Amino acid sequence: MRKRTWAVGAVGVLCVILAIGIASWDTGHEPPALAVSSVEDVSERGAQEPGEVATGEDAESLTLEIESEPSEGDLPQDPVAALTVLLSTRNACVRDLSVECLEAVSSTDSPAFAADASHIESVVGGGELAPGLLLDAAVAVEVQRLGDSVLFEFDLGDESKPASLLLVKGEAGWRIRSYTLPE
Repeated sequence: MRKRTWAVGAVGVLCVILAIGIASWDTGHEPPALAVSSVEDVSERGAQEPGEVATGEDAESLTLEIESEPSEGDLPQDPVAALTVLLSTRNACVRDLSVECLEAVSSTDSPAFAADASHIESVVGGGELAPGLLLDAAVAVEVQRLGDSVLFEFDLGDESKPASLLLVKGEAGWRIRSYTLPE
């Protein structure tokens, strides 16, 4: 009985070692990339302190051109820089009235995707864009960071309740999970 126990234990250890070796093996495979201009210098130019967001020309240069399904390596790892890219892309999707485009910034099962798709369908049906729907990363302030989620508020001026937006990092990188518009 002891030989059998040692044999099973040895096979188990061998499987664990093999699994670790396979998991850490670098295949050299690069994920399909999105063209993100000037993201490498975001920390130098746009967001120097936590909570700051790139503004002006810096924010405009951080545009996301969709070439394939986004993956984690496509967006900046910093949530503040990712917010600039995601909002730029989201605002372009809303202006172009493209629901499919929203998949680059929100998961299709997220409240943000459902709300944006509803706004777009309303405009296509003859309605108007809701005021404050197009959020500007330049006025975003990081309020809370907890694990792989970051909450931002947007100071839109005279509003009593500021707009807020929740970014969540998943397998596809940072994505907009939900937002609230000012009342």
